[in-house]
Amino acid sequence: MMNRREFIKYSIITTLSCATAASLISCSASPEEALSKQLNRIKDERFTPYIQNYTKQSLLKKLKESDVINKEGKIVTGRIAELALTDSLTVHDDFYYSNTEIELYTLALIY
Repeated sequence: MMNRREFIKYSIITTLSCATAASLISCSASPEEALSKQLNRIKDERFTPYIQNYTKQSLLKKLKESDVINKEGKIVTGRIAELALTDSLTVHDDFYYSNTEIELYTLALIY
Protein backbone atom coordinates (compact mmCIF):
# COMPACT_ATOMS: atom_id res chain seq x y z
CA MET A 1 0.00 0.00 0.00
CA MET A 2 1.40 3.39 -0.99
CA ASN A 3 1.57 5.96 1.78
CA ARG A 4 0.08 9.39 1.21
CA ARG A 5 3.42 11.20 0.74
CA GLU A 6 4.45 8.74 -1.97
CA PHE A 7 1.06 9.17 -3.63
CA ILE A 8 1.49 12.95 -3.62
CA LYS A 9 5.04 12.70 -4.91
CA TYR A 10 4.03 10.58 -7.90
CA SER A 11 0.85 12.50 -8.68
CA ILE A 12 2.71 15.82 -8.68
CA ILE A 13 5.44 14.46 -10.94
CA THR A 14 2.89 13.05 -13.36
CA THR A 15 0.77 16.20 -13.49
CA LEU A 16 3.56 18.72 -13.77
CA SER A 17 5.90 16.69 -15.97
CA CYS A 18 3.42 17.05 -18.81
CA ALA A 19 3.27 20.81 -18.32
CA THR A 20 7.06 21.08 -18.09
CA ALA A 21 7.72 18.92 -21.13
CA ALA A 22 5.27 20.91 -23.24
CA SER A 23 6.81 24.20 -22.16
CA LEU A 24 10.33 23.10 -23.12
CA ILE A 25 9.32 23.23 -26.75
CA SER A 26 9.28 27.03 -26.61
CA CYS A 27 12.79 27.61 -25.23
CA SER A 28 12.93 31.13 -26.67
CA ALA A 29 10.07 32.33 -24.47
CA SER A 30 10.79 34.83 -21.72
CA PRO A 31 10.70 33.51 -18.14
CA GLU A 32 7.27 35.11 -17.64
CA GLU A 33 5.91 33.54 -20.83
CA ALA A 34 7.35 30.13 -19.98
CA LEU A 35 5.84 30.22 -16.50
CA SER A 36 2.51 31.45 -17.81
CA LYS A 37 2.29 28.55 -20.26
CA GLN A 38 3.01 25.99 -17.56
CA LEU A 39 0.59 27.55 -15.10
CA ASN A 40 -2.17 27.64 -17.71
CA ARG A 41 -1.83 23.89 -18.09
CA ILE A 42 -2.34 23.21 -14.39
CA LYS A 43 -5.03 25.80 -13.72
CA ASP A 44 -7.73 24.18 -11.58
CA GLU A 45 -10.82 26.07 -10.42
CA ARG A 46 -11.15 23.80 -7.39
CA PHE A 47 -8.43 25.89 -5.73
CA THR A 48 -10.35 29.18 -5.98
CA PRO A 49 -11.01 29.29 -2.20
CA TYR A 50 -7.27 29.76 -1.60
CA ILE A 51 -6.99 32.92 -3.73
CA GLN A 52 -8.07 35.15 -0.86
CA ASN A 53 -5.09 33.96 1.21
CA TYR A 54 -2.39 34.97 -1.28
CA THR A 55 -1.23 37.59 -3.75
CA LYS A 56 0.49 36.88 -7.03
CA GLN A 57 3.70 38.53 -5.86
CA SER A 58 3.80 36.71 -2.51
CA LEU A 59 3.32 33.34 -4.19
CA LEU A 60 5.93 34.05 -6.86
CA LYS A 61 8.41 35.14 -4.22
CA LYS A 62 7.79 32.11 -2.01
CA LEU A 63 7.92 29.59 -4.85
CA LYS A 64 11.10 31.13 -6.29
CA GLU A 65 12.77 31.21 -2.87
CA SER A 66 11.99 27.54 -2.36
CA ASP A 67 13.35 26.76 -5.87
CA VAL A 68 10.00 25.50 -7.15
CA ILE A 69 10.21 28.08 -9.94
CA ASN A 70 13.67 28.63 -11.41
CA LYS A 71 15.22 31.71 -13.05
CA GLU A 72 14.08 30.58 -16.49
CA GLY A 73 10.46 30.56 -15.33
CA LYS A 74 10.25 26.79 -15.30
CA ILE A 75 8.45 24.76 -12.64
CA VAL A 76 10.98 22.35 -11.10
CA THR A 77 9.01 19.15 -10.65
CA GLY A 78 11.83 17.41 -8.81
CA ARG A 79 11.83 20.14 -6.18
CA ILE A 80 8.06 19.82 -5.75
CA ALA A 81 8.49 16.09 -5.20
CA GLU A 82 11.19 16.76 -2.57
CA LEU A 83 8.99 19.25 -0.75
CA ALA A 84 6.00 16.90 -0.89
CA LEU A 85 7.87 14.57 1.43
CA THR A 86 8.30 17.22 4.14
CA ASP A 87 5.48 19.74 3.61
CA SER A 88 2.44 19.55 5.80
CA LEU A 89 -0.57 18.14 4.01
CA THR A 90 -4.03 19.57 3.57
CA VAL A 91 -7.15 17.66 2.58
CA HIS A 92 -8.98 19.45 -0.21
CA ASP A 93 -11.87 17.80 -2.09
CA ASP A 94 -11.01 14.46 -0.45
CA PHE A 95 -7.39 14.48 -1.69
CA TYR A 96 -4.14 15.25 0.09
CA TYR A 97 -2.15 18.23 -1.19
CA SER A 98 1.14 19.60 0.07
CA ASN A 99 1.23 23.31 0.87
CA THR A 100 3.59 23.87 -2.05
CA GLU A 101 1.19 22.16 -4.41
CA ILE A 102 -1.73 24.28 -3.19
CA GLU A 103 0.36 27.42 -3.61
CA LEU A 104 1.29 26.42 -7.17
CA TYR A 105 -2.31 25.68 -8.15
CA THR A 106 -3.39 28.98 -6.57
CA LEU A 107 -0.70 30.86 -8.48
CA ALA A 108 -1.99 29.26 -11.69
CA LEU A 109 -5.39 30.79 -11.01
CA ILE A 110 -4.18 34.31 -10.26
CA TYR A 111 -1.23 34.58 -12.67
